[in-house]
Amino acid sequence: MVNQPHYGTNNGTEPAEIVVVYAGVKGQPITEPAPAAGRAR
Repeated sequence: MVNQPHYGTNNGTEPAEIVVVYAGVKGQPITEPAPAAGRAR
C-alpha cells in the first residue's frame, strides 16, 4: 500500500510470518504516523 494508513492482523490460528520490503528516497522518512481519529491531516 502506498500513501494509505493500514493495520494488519492475523485472524488465523497459527503464527504468521510477515515479510516487509521498504523502498524510498534517501533522506526522506520511510513511514509516518497515521493522524489521530477524527483529525484532518
